[in-house]
Amino acid sequence: MLNRIRNLYLRYEDKHLELRVSGFQLVDADGTLIGNVDSVILKGRAVEFHGWSRSERISLISRVGQTSTVPSLFRKDVRAAFGGSPHVGFCLTEAYGNGSFTLSLRHSEADIALHVRPIARWRRLWSLTVMKLRFVTALSAALPAIAKWALFKDFAARHRVKTILGLQPIHTASPLDPQQVPHGGQPVATVAEPITIILPVYNAFDLLPEVLERVVAHTDVPWRLVVIEDCSTDQAVRPWLRQWAADHAAVQGDDSAVVDVLENAENLGFIKSVNRGLDHARPNGQHVVLLNSDALVPAGWAGRLIAPIVQDAGVATTTPMSNDAEIFSVPVICERRDLQPGQADAIDKVARNLPPAKTAIQVPTGVGFCMAINRRFLKKIPHLDTAFGRGYGEEVDWCQKVRALGGRHVAVPNLFVEHRGGASFGSFEKRKLIQKNNEIVASRYPDYDLDVQRFIKADPLGTARMVLAIAWVHELAAGRAVPIYLAHSMGGGADIYLEQKIQNSWSEDGLASVILRVGGDRRWQIEIICGESRCSGTLDYIEDVQRVLAPIGRRAIVYSCGVGDHSPLTLPQDLLSLRVSEACRFEILVHDYFMISPSYTLLDDNGVFHGLRGKPQGGDVAGTSLQTWQAQWGQLVDHADQVTVFSQSSQDLFLATYPESAAKMLLKPHQLIVDVPHIGPPAQADLADLADQVRVVAVLGNIGFHKGAAVLCELAELLKSEKNISLMVLGDVDPSYVLPKSVYVHGAYALEDLEALVARFQITDWLIPSIWPETFSYTTHEALATGMPTYAFDIGGQGDAVGQADNGHLIPYFGDMGLAQSMQQAILAQRVANEEDRLGLEMKVNE
Repeated sequence: MLNRIRNLYLRYEDKHLELRVSGFQLVDADGTLIGNVDSVILKGRAVEFHGWSRSERISLISRVGQTSTVPSLFRKDVRAAFGGSPHVGFCLTEAYGNGSFTLSLRHSEADIALHVRPIARWRRLWSLTVMKLRFVTALSAALPAIAKWALFKDFAARHRVKTILGLQPIHTASPLDPQQVPHGGQPVATVAEPITIILPVYNAFDLLPEVLERVVAHTDVPWRLVVIEDCSTDQAVRPWLRQWAADHAAVQGDDSAVVDVLENAENLGFIKSVNRGLDHARPNGQHVVLLNSDALVPAGWAGRLIAPIVQDAGVATTTPMSNDAEIFSVPVICERRDLQPGQADAIDKVARNLPPAKTAIQVPTGVGFCMAINRRFLKKIPHLDTAFGRGYGEEVDWCQKVRALGGRHVAVPNLFVEHRGGASFGSFEKRKLIQKNNEIVASRYPDYDLDVQRFIKADPLGTARMVLAIAWVHELAAGRAVPIYLAHSMGGGADIYLEQKIQNSWSEDGLASVILRVGGDRRWQIEIICGESRCSGTLDYIEDVQRVLAPIGRRAIVYSCGVGDHSPLTLPQDLLSLRVSEACRFEILVHDYFMISPSYTLLDDNGVFHGLRGKPQGGDVAGTSLQTWQAQWGQLVDHADQVTVFSQSSQDLFLATYPESAAKMLLKPHQLIVDVPHIGPPAQADLADLADQVRVVAVLGNIGFHKGAAVLCELAELLKSEKNISLMVLGDVDPSYVLPKSVYVHGAYALEDLEALVARFQITDWLIPSIWPETFSYTTHEALATGMPTYAFDIGGQGDAVGQADNGHLIPYFGDMGLAQSMQQAILAQRVANEEDRLGLEMKVNE
């Protein structure tokens, strides 16, 4: 038990420990500067040296003689600083060891060795002490979930443990509020209080006609418009505005919608123009709306925007949701998205159905692109501060002053207003203003940035943001089917493939994707992925999921993996309930055997594969027969338009259970996501080395029960007596399994570092100890791609791949005999083959 806790702590340390210290200069024997270590970062049990050098070669050597060699990365900033000479940027990684390192450089045909201890022992020890205290605290909080997982094999409890310890491979989202999800039939929250709209205008003539047309057509309360024309450089703006105002007055015929055009004698900038508009509006005594000349309001906008102010005198400002409005942005907070014509109006139609009782959500500040201001607070602070120059940040300043007076700022999620951000002043000028004015805000309100960060982390607008993001996804698809994937929360190859598929859909077709992820703290996690950005949230019930997804009319539903779901017997019906029409395409990706058996790896209770004799275990499926299980899950197969498998073995297993699916089955092996360097078998110095070669057999990838952790532990014991064979793991091992100390566990690795790792540890063979018939094994294909000898059991996708490769070595899989012994015999057999090769070569030489 203590060893298991220790292993778990080491994973926790690798994940969370990070200590950064300043670097040092690299100089030659004459004191000439030849480079610099910019920073040294301790990450878990490894140390990274970041910097640049003018040397021909640089490497990092630890106390055990392991070496990291620099990749040839070019840095323009270094080249510019040294008059155009080529320089190399480097990031060297090495195990911490005892903390002492040697930087070996080759410069001007001279070898230079610099011995360094960059991280003081006391700093590391202090960091480790803090880390251990945090681990104990987190582990204590996780104890109930650990007990639940141990007793009942509850996947939600397992996910909870990983979440508490920060070891969850999948991002965990915040809960969504079902009461904020549209239920249909709610009245729109609106009022009829008159308002004064203040609209500063500077150029942006391409947008101005539509902006004003929308104000006239879509404002649903009595209104007065004050337009301040700020000496636009576009000479067409001012005369056009005069004529437009005159035409409007002639058509209107009364004073219920008055337009005043104020013309600045000189360019005053945004803030002074707004202040002039505020002075002009004050005698009317109405609530005010600041509206940018690049904000396009939808139908019935004003009544919703000012409703919180009318209903609560303590509300100082209100701001709607938008495609470009910082913390009010959709689909991703603080990220701008351009919209096509008509998309904003369609999103607003969804917004107005959000429950009105839940729309008054307090925020740190309003955003002035479309912000209603309570006249009560305008009397106390009548102007924006001109210290902010031409604009940006002035509304933050005003809002913070009002907060100090007890005023509150709220969001209006049931209103969506398009913002063509930056059109008023231009993107370059806006960026300069942001930088300068943010410094003013930070100096005046030191806690403001922290307030914003807390808001972003908690995101009380998350439910509304998700609902509107779904509407945006539907509009972005423009009539095409939106892909909705069912996935698990365990990471691994299935998730890597899914991420690649989603990114391809975005880059090639411009389609955002939706993931319904199961196996987390709450049953459903909804994720919207658009390129590198994502919006996510969790819900408990499928009915709430259905309401969130309601705006998506045309769908393509894809089952990727359902392992870990809280209620697996109901999952097929839940997934089919998302088919809103018979035209909805449904596809199955066979990344697991959940449709065949609740033992999704097809292993029995003893961890052995016996064909299709899996049996239900744990949770809601206890006592359920395999026949009942397959009857439930077979519904997905019946409704599928296509069943995609990724190996011949997987196809055979699937067809053995569902032979009727043959006509809709597609065999399509995965492609490797990144290029793997071809390394080849280790070179031998002479013939004698073939027999006496020290072999380092490395297990590639993370190892748990079904990946062969128990077999690996037993194999390590069996090989202890073999002086010329050692084992190591490039990856992590489930803390439940304790390997002998003779087996080095490296932890996480990057594929681009594989060649360097092989050289560092003198790896000669790869071992894939997985004991279940994998549907496809990325790790196996990566190992084979290196050209090095690769061993795997003769089952599943891994067996298919190894059996077809010249450098593959199949290990017989006999479920009733020791798998570790079988693995040992296969590895030792290669030594005999090496000896035979040596003898054969000697005979040829002698002849």
